[in-house]
Amino acid sequence: MLVDAISGFLSWSKFNGSHDDDFIDRLNHIYTVIVLMIFSIVVTGGTYIGDSISCWLGTEAVRRHRYVETVCWTGTTYYVDDEDSLSSGKITVIHYYLWVPIVLLFQAFMFKIPNIIWQMTNKASGMNLERITTLSEKTQMESEDNRMETIEHIGNYIERWITANKQKNKDIVYRFRPKPGTYLTTVYFVTKLLYCVNVISQFYVVGSLMKINFAEYGLKISSYVENSDVMMDPTIFPRVVYCDFRIRQLENVLNMTTQCVLPINVLNEKVFMFLWFWFCLVSTLSIINLLHWIYRIMAKDSYVDYIFRYIHISEETLEKADRKSCARFVNRFLNLDVIMLMRVVGKNSTDLVVAELLGYLWAMYRKKCQTEEDKMIDA
Repeated sequence: MLVDAISGFLSWSKFNGSHDDDFIDRLNHIYTVIVLMIFSIVVTGGTYIGDSISCWLGTEAVRRHRYVETVCWTGTTYYVDDEDSLSSGKITVIHYYLWVPIVLLFQAFMFKIPNIIWQMTNKASGMNLERITTLSEKTQMESEDNRMETIEHIGNYIERWITANKQKNKDIVYRFRPKPGTYLTTVYFVTKLLYCVNVISQFYVVGSLMKINFAEYGLKISSYVENSDVMMDPTIFPRVVYCDFRIRQLENVLNMTTQCVLPINVLNEKVFMFLWFWFCLVSTLSIINLLHWIYRIMAKDSYVDYIFRYIHISEETLEKADRKSCARFVNRFLNLDVIMLMRVVGKNSTDLVVAELLGYLWAMYRKKCQTEEDKMIDA
């Protein structure tokens, strides 16, 4: 039972989550997490398989070879430039190589946190976003009759949610709460903001945990490549380091210094070189995506344009003169959360599914308007 529970928790479906977000979100909480976990496994293998450290000792110290290497590996090593003497005091302490796999796993967890928050908070809106996006995606593989039945089922669910939400909001006084019909959009915006904050903070998290200047690491790499230098900055991931250790022989204590090679730093250098440029790419795309969603939220004209375009796909007889009716449909019937929902559905299915859903909601809205007009005439 325990094995089944663990395997179920670690399954790809649990890790992947639901497609209730867009590609940039998944780039953060799925693909980046996978990259970091793979690197953590690779670095762990490189650390504990083969020679993690090799130290030079005199022939009289061959018997102490493994002992000294273990002491230096678990202790503190330091880098000294070839032009400086060991007594000059110009040293760079190296201590991070034991913690690189854990640092990478911690980074992977940080990239997953915004998605965990999104999954925990979006259900409070009363909208089962995961179920809607799943059903919308499945309609692409269904027959015509089954697809239309599913579209009607989703449309009726959304209409009931809109009605219940409006009724609930009549009895609620909003002070420090989001505007009615904007809860889902607000949470989604905060989640995207967290993705941006997280990926930008990674440059400083790595620097703080590993005591290196990771924020400028890529710039230094670019300058070395431009100057056609083979070696990177030796103060960040040095290959050759020094180690001080003490050996007690009866009452005598010998203070010794040895020179060691850290082959694992060749791998660490390549891993963090890739991660620096990867984080730059992810942060740039995340910021652009956030600004794009801010425009979608703030620009009200974009709501009408978006809805009108998809309704026109579903109802070809719709003319430009009906744009005002579409604006009333957006302002009186739909809300910001439903529009955001349609955008997410479009990201995970096709434009045809969005057009059919909005066309169904549009037909329901016009039917309600006709019923209200008939009641006014009868009165």
